Amino acid sequence: MSWFRTSPSRSSDIQCPRCECTVVGCLPSGDHHLSSCPHCEAKLIVFSMTAKNVAIDADRSPREIQSVFQWMQQHFDELEFVSVITAVEELCKPAG
Repeated sequence: MSWFRTSPSRSSDIQCPRCECTVVGCLPSGDHHLSSCPHCEAKLIVFSMTAKNVAIDADRSPREIQSVFQWMQQHFDELEFVSVITAVEELCKPAG
């Protein structure tokens, strides 16, 4: 079992990292507030990037990831959250 799942950015569905059931219609998303899997009620952080969508199991992710997202939820609004995700994504692109 993984603490995260990804799907192609063109998809509006993603699998829950905990129960692997499909969570329908939650994407695209830039909301940094927690949502819940309708099947197992896992707390999820769901967001969209350029190439993929991401669902993170908020309780099973590494402690550092939990701390970063908790801090961002307390200090950033959605636009600031999306700006950070976009900047990290830009940093991860291959040089070219």
